[in-house]
Amino acid sequence: MPSYLQDALLFLIDTLLGLYLLALLLRLLFQLHDVSYYNPLVQFIAQVTRPAVAPLRPLLPRWRRLDLASCLALFIMAFGKNFLLLFLKGGSTVFGLVTSWALLEIVHLLFSVYIYGILAYAVLSWFPIGYGHPIVQLLSELFEPFLEIFRRWMPPIGGIDLSPLVALIGLEALRRLVLPLLQEIAYRALIQ
Repeated sequence: MPSYLQDALLFLIDTLLGLYLLALLLRLLFQLHDVSYYNPLVQFIAQVTRPAVAPLRPLLPRWRRLDLASCLALFIMAFGKNFLLLFLKGGSTVFGLVTSWALLEIVHLLFSVYIYGILAYAVLSWFPIGYGHPIVQLLSELFEPFLEIFRRWMPPIGGIDLSPLVALIGLEALRRLVLPLLQEIAYRALIQ
């Protein structure tokens, strides 16, 4: 296969499976945060991800607030995506390598959801969209509990809430610490 066709195919696979992986992660986060199911965006994510989660639901029950079927579907999708991409690139498809890449991708995606979600929530607060808008409601339900942690340490100064800025700086610092550490652990586990 010519390299330009392979690049286009790899891009399509990475993008489409990456978007579905994001939808599965959002479904899991919606369940963990008890986001209102009546939000049209939540219903859309639930409908899109139902085919991946429904077959696993009889095998894995909920454990407290954690939907184990959604967790497994998320991992299977991340594993399948990384296996397929490594296979098409001609790389090693050793189970341990693909598993570690899948877990790293999930952690990276989780950091990205929180970083970009808080950023979007902060920017939307500058505009008079109103709390009744489905996007604002969703972002509020997802990120307000997290931002409340930072508001305890840093209350609004002069009427300006700096908790999103502090949260973003903290998340980015944590991401830069955790991801390379996990990559190093995965690499050491594979060479032994």
